[in-house]
Amino acid sequence: MTIVSENDKEKFCDQIRIYRNNMFRIAMGVLRNSVDAEDAVSESIVNAYEHIETLRDYSKFRPWVMRITINEAYRVAKKEIIMIYGVMEICPISHLKINQMNYGA
Repeated sequence: MTIVSENDKEKFCDQIRIYRNNMFRIAMGVLRNSVDAEDAVSESIVNAYEHIETLRDYSKFRPWVMRITINEAYRVAKKEIIMIYGVMEICPISHLKINQMNYGA
């Protein structure tokens, strides 16, 4: 974890307050699920804080944190895909007995 001054912490928190909604919209665009999007945003904030020393210029905070958010959203999406396909390998659809409902015709 990076050691940052109180001034840096305040600056970081101010920037997150400004861009949090944008971060959420980006994550929703990738994930299409508000729970996963919120998790991605939370992880993005933690990742950004842990790597704040890599940000050389606070005027570039927005694109920097948005890129972190996009990367995190794709990581979450990839994890979801792996989880779904992992379940399908364990229990293939052809072996599941799915109740078919007649929805009227």
